[in-house]
Amino acid sequence: MKKILAISLLFVMLILLTGCIYRYRGEHNDLYSVAINNIFGANGYRTNGEAVYDPYIEILETDDYGRILFLYDEGYRNQFGTALLIMQKRENDCVYYYQDICYIPLIFPDDAYKEDKFSYQNYYSEKQITALKDLNDWNKPLNFDKCTSSVMAERKSKEGKLDLQEKDFEKAISTYAKKNGYKGDDNLYRYSIYCNTDKYGREIYYVYGIGRDVKGEGVSPNSVQKYYDFALIFNPDKSCPIDNICEITDLNEYYKEVTALKENCGWNTPY
Repeated sequence: MKKILAISLLFVMLILLTGCIYRYRGEHNDLYSVAINNIFGANGYRTNGEAVYDPYIEILETDDYGRILFLYDEGYRNQFGTALLIMQKRENDCVYYYQDICYIPLIFPDDAYKEDKFSYQNYYSEKQITALKDLNDWNKPLNFDKCTSSVMAERKSKEGKLDLQEKDFEKAISTYAKKNGYKGDDNLYRYSIYCNTDKYGREIYYVYGIGRDVKGEGVSPNSVQKYYDFALIFNPDKSCPIDNICEITDLNEYYKEVTALKENCGWNTPY
């Protein structure tokens, strides 16, 4: 058990360290920037052992007004790292997109991969693709009033500006878990991934936790464990009340839960 935990911690440290030195070197910096600013829980790179690689990006279609439908894939080691996305436009050093509705994530079994690539047609239905296009005004005139813009980047930011500590995450998720039936006193927090910041300083994170004492009987080899996937929104004052927390219950529909959380917390509205 100790050996497994040590390996897990080493892997997380590797991810954090590689994230600090990695930069995207591919030819689709504009599409890369759309992906890292939208996909909840994306790292911005893929890993294989100690090696770090660019994510796989493939242009699939272009509409009459220059919108691009593309595939972004970080590989099976990141359960949130694959999606179909639509970029509205690239102009100089900025990319334009419809925030929160410009992508469809994909969670699939590991055996979907063959030589680090797969056929997206086998996993996205025509109905899903058509719905994504409709939400993003495919083949209609560009509407910049609906767009969010981001400056193109070579890496995803690893942290926000709130200087959050492990204790901040632990307090938030432990309070949530206990109000939802968790009885143990052990620490739940394992790691977090910074996602992005809204116009008014709120920050959203993916947080992973493990409860090892579900029944409150003490941690032992026979303890019942519970695994948590959370979306957390911290306010500019670093507070994170219960209403700012969403436990992700369906990995295939997580983006809907995250979008609803943002709406409930007033994302991109004055704080």
